[in-house]
Amino acid sequence: MIAALLILLPIKTHAQGTPVQNSYSIFVSNTCPGQLSCQTFDVQAVTQSVLRVKYTAGAGHCSSLSMRISVDGVQVAVSGPLAAGQSSANYDFGPVSSGSHLVSLRAEGILGGCNTGNLINWAGSVEITTSVQQASITVSAVPTHGGTVTGGGTYTVGSQVSISATPAPNWAFSGWNDGIITNPRTVTVPAGGANYTANFQSSSVITVVANPLEGGVVAGGGTFQIGSQQQISASPSQFWIFEGWSDGSTAISRTITVPPNGASYTANFSKICKPQRVEFIFSDLTQPGETKRLEYLEAKSGERIEVWQVAENFTHLTTHYELRYYVPGAGHALRDGRIIGACHFVAGRNILYVTFCGEDRNYPDRFERFEWVNIDFDGDDWKPFPNGLLDIRTYYYDVRLDYLSAVLRQYNYPPGCYPLTDEECLGRLGKPVYEYVETNPPLAAAASGGLDQSFFDALTANLDAMGVPDEQLGMKAIRIAPSDIDMTGAVDSGDFQIAALGLGSCRGDANYNSVLDLDRDGCVTFADLQLQFSEDSDGDGATDFDEFIAGTVPNDVSSRLTVSVSRESSTDNPVIQWPSVAGRIYRVQWTTQLSAGWMGDVASGIFGSPPLNSISDPVNHGSGNMFYRVEVQYPVSP
Repeated sequence: MIAALLILLPIKTHAQGTPVQNSYSIFVSNTCPGQLSCQTFDVQAVTQSVLRVKYTAGAGHCSSLSMRISVDGVQVAVSGPLAAGQSSANYDFGPVSSGSHLVSLRAEGILGGCNTGNLINWAGSVEITTSVQQASITVSAVPTHGGTVTGGGTYTVGSQVSISATPAPNWAFSGWNDGIITNPRTVTVPAGGANYTANFQSSSVITVVANPLEGGVVAGGGTFQIGSQQQISASPSQFWIFEGWSDGSTAISRTITVPPNGASYTANFSKICKPQRVEFIFSDLTQPGETKRLEYLEAKSGERIEVWQVAENFTHLTTHYELRYYVPGAGHALRDGRIIGACHFVAGRNILYVTFCGEDRNYPDRFERFEWVNIDFDGDDWKPFPNGLLDIRTYYYDVRLDYLSAVLRQYNYPPGCYPLTDEECLGRLGKPVYEYVETNPPLAAAASGGLDQSFFDALTANLDAMGVPDEQLGMKAIRIAPSDIDMTGAVDSGDFQIAALGLGSCRGDANYNSVLDLDRDGCVTFADLQLQFSEDSDGDGATDFDEFIAGTVPNDVSSRLTVSVSRESSTDNPVIQWPSVAGRIYRVQWTTQLSAGWMGDVASGIFGSPPLNSISDPVNHGSGNMFYRVEVQYPVSP
């Protein structure tokens, strides 16, 4: 056996670095006959310069062995005989080149003891000493009271180290001295070490919360540098709408400036409801010349509307009606009892349509929309510039959108109805001769109906000369069906026509109708109409929305989509027939077994051609039962 140390590696001069010792347990089963093991025990050793190897035989060995040691495939040492528990010399193979080196151990058995000529297995441990270069990572805070840092210390060159910075209260981390803002971050230890400085700046806390919590989610809260610009946002949950922030802003996403003492922002959400309507009718003045409140309605939201009879200080003592709206808080165009509309007439009627959320007509949850209609039954020829037409002035105010518009329509009187004094005549008005629309008019103009004092002076003078009596038609409130958009007393095709006109429109479009936009997202979609027409008015099993899609009449149980199947006399092919509606698209499907689902289309993209559509199925689908169904599609998908 060779016991002397044999070094075949080239000699180089290296910096020693810091010695590091690692120990590895060994157990190897030899699969080859004879004393020399076929298997080796290999260790990949990473070092800067030092490489020392010492083997210790396993304590359970029943015979001696010697150990052959190789570095990078070259045998460099062979130990003498080693009995159980004995160690070899601590062979020093350094200095070696910096990097990774393969250290291999191969045992050779020695006859004697339990060794009868074959090495069965061998065990023990090996200690490998290497050297590594270490360097220091220094982590500091500026200013020192701005926060705390972690991660400094002495580490192996090339290793990965995590460093972090934690700001103190009312301070914010602004970045590292090398421009990186990631925190915490991982750095690689360089040969010469490195210094990292965490910079802190005075900060404030921005709190962003949702009210109520289930109404939506908010983003943008945290600790930020004072004076910096930060984005906060609110996103409503399904079937909820964003109403605005606690400071009055209504921007769903906004940029704020971080103040010295921090700030809290609450995003207010309200649940989408299906609005209800109530109609109030005020006909003529109860006692001319007297100012008093005739009607008021308050909501749980704190909003309130009031209808007033107001005396005027003109040449003659006259009186008119006013609709006043009060809303709590600031940030609203109409508040503190601003007048939405006023009406001056001789004999006529004021109708107030109040659209609200909630089931309690006397104490609703909140207001959605007001329609203040002024009808002048007679007296048109007393104006300074009479044109012989009936005037109907309507003010529309959408509470959620804070959107006001005014419309003046002038009509010819129906035959035998001048002056117009009864319901029957009012119901026979045709299309308006003239229509004047003013969108978001100045509040002053809205308050006076756009009329100046000279008009009222002339009006009262003419009233006195003509001696026109007041007509007492009284006051009443009528509940309107929620889906009855045109307020005819029933959900009918007229409501569907209004819905079809507004479907797909958005705020700013000529055909946009805020009454239909129930979720207040600015556009009229199928989702709005599903809420609007969720009832089954005629009890035929199809909701009013389903009937809108099908084009059937919602208050006529006989109007529904039905399917009949017959046979062609010449071909015996099935013929599918159904009542159709113009403006709808149909698809016919077939199957031989309902439990298997619909197997295919007979035809699709079929345009309605009233009153009936029919199609023949020329394909032989086999013997047995055949089932058909007809699907209807609305032609747009807003």
